[in-house]
Amino acid sequence: KCWTWYRPPRKTCCCAQRASAGLEGREPGAWAVERSLVLAGRRGLMTWRRDDGTAVRLFYSQAVLPAGAADRGGLHYLGNPGRLRPDLTLTFERDGAGFAAVVLECKHSADPGYLLGGYHEAILYRWEYAAELTRWPRSILVSSSPLPGATRADDDVIAVGWPEWPPEVVTEALVGVAVGAN
Repeated sequence: KCWTWYRPPRKTCCCAQRASAGLEGREPGAWAVERSLVLAGRRGLMTWRRDDGTAVRLFYSQAVLPAGAADRGGLHYLGNPGRLRPDLTLTFERDGAGFAAVVLECKHSADPGYLLGGYHEAILYRWEYAAELTRWPRSILVSSSPLPGATRADDDVIAVGWPEWPPEVVTEALVGVAVGAN
């Protein structure tokens, strides 16, 4: 029962499937998909790799982006070697080097206070990893419950309820980054 919230209600398609479909739609036959198990020492959960070496990688609960001010300050002042770990990190690479990323914080709740805390985490990630979060959207809160506000392209940090996830504008933006349009 603890995993049932990961199953999308009234949906047949997850965000990874939407990403694959979006990449295939823009560049048919150019992208190969590699999947991994959730094991210690893994590099990522999923990689979309284009024939020219461009890669989009999906990481789950891993600190893959360079440490920012909160991590460095926590280590220096408090002796805390721990790192901030977004629930999901999506990285974009060309020629073996990262050029963009987006992070997601996921909350299984309808409690407004808890969701606000998750939105604050998403804002912290936006600034902690500012050097890597160079394209829109930079950071996303995904809630298991519907949210009252619609996605705004003017906001670096957005929040989306699962019933709307992923919004077409977000899918298009991320696919655009991958194919070099954004």
